[in-house]
Amino acid sequence: MQLSSRRAGTRRLALAGLLAVAVAGAAALAWPAFGTRPGLPLPAAVAVVGDGASSMDRVDVRFDERRLRGELAFDDLTPLRDPASAPAAASRLHDETLVVGVALGGEAKAYPITVLARHEIVSDDVGGVPVLVTWCPVCGTALVHDRRIDGRARSFGSYGALYENALTWFDHETRSLWSQPSGVALLGPLAGVRLDMLPARLATWGAWKRERPDTLVLSEGIGATIEERVNPLADAPEAFVIGVSVDGAARGYPLGAITGVALNDEVGGVPVLIYRRDASAGVHVFDRRVSGRALEFEWAGSRLRDRETGSLWDAATGEAVEGRWEGASLRELPYGTALAWAWRAFYPEAGLYESPREP
Repeated sequence: MQLSSRRAGTRRLALAGLLAVAVAGAAALAWPAFGTRPGLPLPAAVAVVGDGASSMDRVDVRFDERRLRGELAFDDLTPLRDPASAPAAASRLHDETLVVGVALGGEAKAYPITVLARHEIVSDDVGGVPVLVTWCPVCGTALVHDRRIDGRARSFGSYGALYENALTWFDHETRSLWSQPSGVALLGPLAGVRLDMLPARLATWGAWKRERPDTLVLSEGIGATIEERVNPLADAPEAFVIGVSVDGAARGYPLGAITGVALNDEVGGVPVLIYRRDASAGVHVFDRRVSGRALEFEWAGSRLRDRETGSLWDAATGEAVEGRWEGASLRELPYGTALAWAWRAFYPEAGLYESPREP
């Protein structure tokens, strides 16, 4: 049953209220006491874009209907499917507005948070790869997935209910129930199928344009006047974490811990490099191995420098531009955002990175 426009409006207000509370620092947003929370299956990160998920390779899911809030109403917020896009010069987005930037197959597109807040779900195509771009206003989670299953692109919509206080989807082909944070189908014919997570970048519109001047941007909202600045990461950086999942392991990084520093760490045995040059720059996550060797990085002005050889690396692309490794490139890794309370609740075993204490 479809939600009425009045009920849909009520849901939007409820979501906005929850986000306002969370961003204000109310990490005490309580979970219902249903006993031990197992947490959601960790999102899957892929090294190379392939043919998407396989219905033959399913993860174990235990759906608990008591954790479902609201009714399963189809598309109570209208998703975008194959939306029109335009060159960057046509956009009137504020340069400080947050976008989700995706670059695949030689094509780049920006998905403004202003548009995602209105629709939450976008089924699109970037460089020949069918992508699913989503934003959950309750848990502050922005993610990009490959929407193919068994090599076939699926179309997704909003189910209008929250599972464990997070956005849910349905696919139009089977109407299975999916959890946004994990990218896993919880109920229905596709239960246990997990979409592959794709590399994307959270950045201000101004920073993304500088990194990818050839970018396209969603046409919705383009007008004669500049849209109002919207950037929840800049407004409440202490509330957000960057979630990185590699080889079945995951860790959350407080946004403040990666801003202005080149953070060398390990996730699931994979050496990773995480940074955000400043509050206006994009978040970058790379595998810091080159030819099987893990490098340690530091800032050298606006560039990165590896401590082993002194080679200089482009901070936007992860490509070595000078020194022994000139021409080599770091492999970009997928990541997502979440409010800190949501990350802890979704993945209680994953943990949060803690900066080393000074002696």
